[in-house]
Amino acid sequence: DIDRCREEVDCKQIAGQCFDADEIEHLLATESSRRRRVFFEYWTAKESLTKALGAGLYVPLEQIHVAATVADVVEMTWRNAQGEERWHAYRLDAGSDYAGALTARARTLRLSQFSLRY
Repeated sequence: DIDRCREEVDCKQIAGQCFDADEIEHLLATESSRRRRVFFEYWTAKESLTKALGAGLYVPLEQIHVAATVADVVEMTWRNAQGEERWHAYRLDAGSDYAGALTARARTLRLSQFSLRY
């Protein structure tokens, strides 16, 4: 999943509906100049998991916990009716105005990323 870190998005309002308490606490504690970026890092990780499940936004995003970290690999927990599932979001460098993540069950994954000029 890749999203542009848009200014018009009300990060606090959406986080209140789609993030769990720990994620909201981390977001609000983040320096205001980085808050939008952190919001979209959480958002793209959650969206990439829903896409990996093939469910899209039918999975309530508050059921997905994204660990607060600056690492390139982020641990996530999906709390569903069958229990908890562990997943990993791999942050993608999509440029300074974008946040991106690719999600897989694997803790170790080799990704190759390159730039295209058009």
